[in-house]
Amino acid sequence: VSKSPLFVNLPWAGDSATIVDSVAKLWRDTPLEIIRKSPSSGLRTIHWAFDAGDRDAFPDIPLATAELDRLLTAKHVAHTFEMFSGTHGDRIRERVETRLLPFFSRALKH
Repeated sequence: VSKSPLFVNLPWAGDSATIVDSVAKLWRDTPLEIIRKSPSSGLRTIHWAFDAGDRDAFPDIPLATAELDRLLTAKHVAHTFEMFSGTHGDRIRERVETRLLPFFSRALKH
């Protein structure tokens, strides 16, 4: 299984459609399912912050981020979540300057 250029193990071998079972098992769970199964203690070691536009062209994005917010809240995991008014790419510069960079500044301080 090649890691380049994505640096992940893909669930198939090379350019063929041959499934690599040991890797495919790892791809079956969605990120939300992995978080559902994870102990809260492990999730608390991560600095969580995420957002989504309420009018995203991909409707699964606002739904999935809202579900992630519910999961982390139910597990009592500190996080920051914002559903902003707009599409996926709205106000990128503003959001990077006012949300993303300050978040990484705090999270990477230590």
